[in-house]
Amino acid sequence: MQHAICTVPAASCAEYDALAPLEQSGITGLRSMDGIAFETHCMAAADSGTTGHPFTRFWHYTGGAGAVFPPHVNDVLGDRYGMCTDPDACFGRLPEWLEEDGTQMLVTDGTTTLQFEFDSSHDLAHTAWQAFHDHATGRCNGCTNWQAVLLQGEWNSIQEANTDCFAYDESWGVKSFLLDDDMCYCNSALEAGKIMCGANGENEWGDSPQGADLSPGVDFVAPSEGCEYVSPEKGPLSLYFREAFPPSFRTCAEIKAQNRRAQSGIYTIDLDGPGGSDKNTFEAYCDMETDGGGWTLAMHQSPNECLSESTSKIGDGAEWYNSGRRGSFRWGSRELSTVRPGVAWVLSDAQNRVFFRPACVVDFEANALRDQNIEECEAGFTDATFESPVSDHSDNNGSQGIGMNNSGNFCSIRAYLDQTMQSLNQGCACPCDPAATAGWSRPPGEQVQLWFK
Repeated sequence: MQHAICTVPAASCAEYDALAPLEQSGITGLRSMDGIAFETHCMAAADSGTTGHPFTRFWHYTGGAGAVFPPHVNDVLGDRYGMCTDPDACFGRLPEWLEEDGTQMLVTDGTTTLQFEFDSSHDLAHTAWQAFHDHATGRCNGCTNWQAVLLQGEWNSIQEANTDCFAYDESWGVKSFLLDDDMCYCNSALEAGKIMCGANGENEWGDSPQGADLSPGVDFVAPSEGCEYVSPEKGPLSLYFREAFPPSFRTCAEIKAQNRRAQSGIYTIDLDGPGGSDKNTFEAYCDMETDGGGWTLAMHQSPNECLSESTSKIGDGAEWYNSGRRGSFRWGSRELSTVRPGVAWVLSDAQNRVFFRPACVVDFEANALRDQNIEECEAGFTDATFESPVSDHSDNNGSQGIGMNNSGNFCSIRAYLDQTMQSLNQGCACPCDPAATAGWSRPPGEQVQLWFK
């Protein structure tokens, strides 16, 4: 089992994955919204039989032969998220910051795995949310079926079509929960605490007579037919959650700000922020070391190559990185025009880095670059203080692509529509090396990159 060092201030496994990509399922160090460090299990989606961002365990009971239910526990949802102290018996609740609609709950006993989704408009799902999130007792008897997705294992014949009863309430002195088809322990889909059933077996709430002599425990997920009781020796049983939307960051700089020890590599960024358009969510390369780190790579032109004549996205940063940093790519005008750096734009080659003011709006599909003030897109500097210019500049040498154009032969990107908006000019990027002999129509012999922070 993999253990991750608790260096990332993440409150969930999905947030951890966004800040420092998880390589596999395992125990991971997190930090609650109160700043309290704790460890829990992160499950990669693939290991649960699905796809997407990872799941975070919030409730767990190990059980097994000879196990004894903790005698001090009188509430199977008695612990706040991240506050468990017993690794074998964590009776936690969902974190307070979760949004109800779309949050998923994974239930697994190691053999059978079910995935539920909370919905504020669904009577039973909402009652369960109030229990697992709000710590509110309640019952929903004969309600709307809360259909789960079976990810692993097999259904029993009851739960596949009918899970319409949920209860979280006290039974023989222990607050317990039950999810099943008739508010009684037979053929339950999920059960923990004391046995629950009507006093005479009716489909109504009451302490089951058997509960007086039986220890609290758990039952397996959607067990085979029969009326097996909860038992402290059953288990393991674990509950996980997953956010409706994967935590995301707009830029590498945001990731670096949250995780100062973030390493250079591929990260998922969302230019629109959480819940925005999927079109602006993609994998990008982040330089977390140079000039304080947090630089997002928006273009890479390999030596002796020239970017194709297109204002659309060309290639992919993750593919470039995973292929050994071979081949060229560039974000398109649609992506770049949404970027508003907080520090600077940078054009670089193998040896040089030239800084441009963050006010520059890179838009290849309009005259925006040429029409902006020369100081915004065409004045290059040695660093982000913008005090020492790299060389003189003049509007006569102005660029229709970010950079110190100088007739398209130095430290610039020429990928743009002409002023009539009728034709596309050559898209070569030129290095910032004063000794370079390349031009906008001749592929240079060294790489050229565009970064922002």
